[in-house]
Amino acid sequence: MNREIKFRGQRVDNSEWVFGFYAGAPGTSCVNILTYENLQYTGDYCCHEVLSESVGQFTGLIDKNGTFIYEGDILKTYQIFSLDNIGLDSFNVIVRWNMNCWLANGIIGEKQAEISEVIGNIHSNPELLK
Repeated sequence: MNREIKFRGQRVDNSEWVFGFYAGAPGTSCVNILTYENLQYTGDYCCHEVLSESVGQFTGLIDKNGTFIYEGDILKTYQIFSLDNIGLDSFNVIVRWNMNCWLANGIIGEKQAEISEVIGNIHSNPELLK
């Protein structure tokens, strides 16, 4: 499976989320996201300084609503307790990278992503984990 390598980060100047290429500045603590929203018109990239702790990579997975899943997202996911699907229970989990795979309370793959929903992220919505 080929997946698009892209990142997101929260802008330092206005807290908006931007999506694009990761660009660290060697020798500094500055982290930038190069966005490509204007690339089709000008051929130029826009460079946005972002909070380094907010940077997350696209997992290559999409939730049940068609939302791209990024590292640091909070997913509402479901666990089936019986074969007839009567015992569904939902819970919130954080998407993280560990040991060469994406984890969200266990390894997350396409099938789990298809029944999960991005409801926020650890930076904007930490209260969702309580």
